Amino acid sequence: ISTIKKIKLLIVIIFSFMATNVKLCTPNGNCHNRRMNKLLIVPLLLLSCLKPAQTVNKEEIIEAMANSIAMKYPSIQHISPIEFKKIKSDHTLLIDVRTKKERKVSMLDGAISTEEFKNLQKASLLKKHLVFYCTVGERSSRYAQRVLKNGYKGQVSNLRGSILAWVHEGLPLVNSQKTPTKKLHVYSEPWSFAPDGYEAVWK
Repeated sequence: ISTIKKIKLLIVIIFSFMATNVKLCTPNGNCHNRRMNKLLIVPLLLLSCLKPAQTVNKEEIIEAMANSIAMKYPSIQHISPIEFKKIKSDHTLLIDVRTKKERKVSMLDGAISTEEFKNLQKASLLKKHLVFYCTVGERSSRYAQRVLKNGYKGQVSNLRGSILAWVHEGLPLVNSQKTPTKKLHVYSEPWSFAPDGYEAVWK
């Protein structure tokens, strides 16, 4: 087995054992503990780790990764794509923390980049609910946590499962011309868990 494949295997095993118990919060403040059965999730991860694009249990793997990220960043809310759609309004601001190269492939409609976010006047952010996303939620959770530490007093959330969970819910993406697309950048090959019918790129 190659070194790259060993790394993929190690990543998914770590995620599976981290994702056994997690506290989830909805936008209205209701929280509950969710327990994952690691004996069930580990085989799924092991079967899919070598060829992620060909696995049939992509949603379960994304869920396991999202759970581990929520555990790692308990100071912020983690809201699902469906929950975000319910609360989306003029008071929510969606921020894509991925690189320019990733955003050029596709974004969530209405999202802004971190560069645009930094250029916003502080007064315009008052009372805004900031929702950050990336590929699966690690980078966006880290960014959201930093925003809170820098003194932002409004509501801050990570989009749980981020763009991968978004497309698995059948929600739309737009390209740089703001037209619908089914192509998305997944950061690197180990995260190639886009649903059938989507084109995942990572180079």
